[in-house]
Amino acid sequence: DGIANSLDTCGDVAWLQEDYAQAKAFYEESLALRRASGVKFKIALSLLSLGNAVVEGGNYAQAHQLYQESLALCRELQDDRSTALALYGMGLVAVVRNESQQAILHIREALGLFNKLRNELDIALCLECLALVDVSQGQAARAARLWGVSDALLETLHMPLFKSCMLRR
Repeated sequence: DGIANSLDTCGDVAWLQEDYAQAKAFYEESLALRRASGVKFKIALSLLSLGNAVVEGGNYAQAHQLYQESLALCRELQDDRSTALALYGMGLVAVVRNESQQAILHIREALGLFNKLRNELDIALCLECLALVDVSQGQAARAARLWGVSDALLETLHMPLFKSCMLRR
């Protein structure tokens, strides 16, 4: 498991440096090792990380599949935080694919779990994602309100400039 953890860390560093192809390669190697070990929780986390790298590369169909597989494992393990992260990823993919109803379903479910966990950063990111859906549906005033709430929440967390990966574009 140590090698897989090291590969994940290398993937995280590459992702933060916006070298998504390299991050993807590290995460794929880690996932292969974790699949061989059979530890479902670690497999689910590797799928999430790989999904994040694949989203940045623009392969939304593959990202959706990775998040979906992770979601199934997270639900089986009854891990609310990882379930919420997988739902959030699926929601982002749905936003960029202009699948507004799917995006709303996934993000609202993720938002409920993050709320339950009192995870304010991820609550703010969910609100941003819902604002993107509103923009795509011509609901500019509602989107502005959601962004305002998200920004205020990020401000209380002392992260006023933080934005999710999909909003940096």
